[in-house]
Amino acid sequence: MCPGFRQHPDVLNGASHLFAQVFGERDRHSRLALGIADMPLDAAVQLTVIAEVRHAAESSRGGWN
Repeated sequence: MCPGFRQHPDVLNGASHLFAQVFGERDRHSRLALGIADMPLDAAVQLTVIAEVRHAAESSRGGWN
């Protein structure tokens, strides 16, 4: 880990942009940036994603809204 790392929100911004590109208008998410001094594998940032996946037929019936 890099002591003094403070760019957690920047990493989260990158994740948000990726979600927007992948999911388009279906992209709805919330986010939280935390800085933790010691994480497994010396990671600087941890992202947790909770996603709801629906069958494509539900999408055509407006199930994504």
